[in-house]
Amino acid sequence: MRAEKKSLRPLVHRVPLNFDSGRDRVARSREREEERVTLRVDLDPVRGREGLADDPAVRGENRAVATAELLEQLGRALDVREHGGHGSGRQGLHASIVEGGRLLGRLRWAPTLRPMRADRAKQLLKNGVYRAIGETVSGVATFDGASDRTLRVLMYHKVNDLWPNPTTVPTTVFDEQMSLLGELGYATVSLEAVLEHYLRGAPLPPKAVLLTFDDGYRDNLENALPILRRHGYPAVLFVPIGFLDDKRPLPHEESLRLLGIRNETVDWDELAELETGGIRIESHGIGHKPLSELEPAEATREIALSKLRLEERLGREVEAFAFVKGSLADYRPEHASLVQQAGYKLAFTSVSGANAPSSDRFRLRRYNVEPYPARTFELVLAGACDLIAVKDTVTGTHVRRAFNAALGTASR
Repeated sequence: MRAEKKSLRPLVHRVPLNFDSGRDRVARSREREEERVTLRVDLDPVRGREGLADDPAVRGENRAVATAELLEQLGRALDVREHGGHGSGRQGLHASIVEGGRLLGRLRWAPTLRPMRADRAKQLLKNGVYRAIGETVSGVATFDGASDRTLRVLMYHKVNDLWPNPTTVPTTVFDEQMSLLGELGYATVSLEAVLEHYLRGAPLPPKAVLLTFDDGYRDNLENALPILRRHGYPAVLFVPIGFLDDKRPLPHEESLRLLGIRNETVDWDELAELETGGIRIESHGIGHKPLSELEPAEATREIALSKLRLEERLGREVEAFAFVKGSLADYRPEHASLVQQAGYKLAFTSVSGANAPSSDRFRLRRYNVEPYPARTFELVLAGACDLIAVKDTVTGTHVRRAFNAALGTASR
């Protein structure tokens, strides 16, 4: 008789406290996630298999609860906004990153990872990584004022208080970041000023910052615009015209829609209101598709037709294009050439970094802004985190997307 093959699945031993042991354990699976449960988690795939519950539903539940506990540990390990735990300064940050990475690596044994918890864990990890890199680099070099950092472009997406909601900066955090720009001595500039700089050599003010938003979310009108007007800041909104006046969610919003989270896009008629308020409308293509995934004819249509349609509605020339997703894996050199041939004057990527007067104006870099603590936001602006641009290379993009898929946080 063949010996039964032993499972190498991860193990979770659950020790519940103070609930009725007579109730059906499977029926309680959803409810138990909200109860206080003391866990002993053993993720070694070899030891202790005898303790695993036989019922698959219970086993899956145990793993979900264990995952939640691991993510709470991860949050404690990576929350660097306050001192304590691992100590302060770069040594403490380094210890936080090491422990956070170890815990996050263990999550590969938790197949029922909940998206909202995973997004929180990923954001904490990113904040910690940015902070650790920034503090280390800022201790050995000074970047602000350098001749090759004449323009910083910040890239936002959503500004609202819905949760879970990836690529979102909460309204209060966005307001704080806008205040920090002034407090740190940065000067926000308009797209017109950037055009004059790259087309005619007009100087930009020291520490110039251009504010941009991608995807055309309505919360940019409802939440971001009032804050921008209060601070007196101009901005640019890149819209995918295929989702204006359309109730379909953007491709990367479909999974959130299933959770009841709706991030609507603006209508054509609202573009004029945005422009009147100081947010200039420019092109983000038609169907929110990375150009690298399209045939040449379709890529040309995305670039050229979106420009023509916007010009018809706005009654002026559309001069800037933002590549969808925008990493080096999402567009190729020929796409930058197509943008130029279509009559645009500037194009923006999502590759992290600042821009110099000599930068290719059809591949301008941007910093993707997230709900950073104030110190991390300061370090990003100063260029201390520019090493993180490795994530935007072709290889880095594929690694990043594989990581997101493993966490269950990948989007289309």
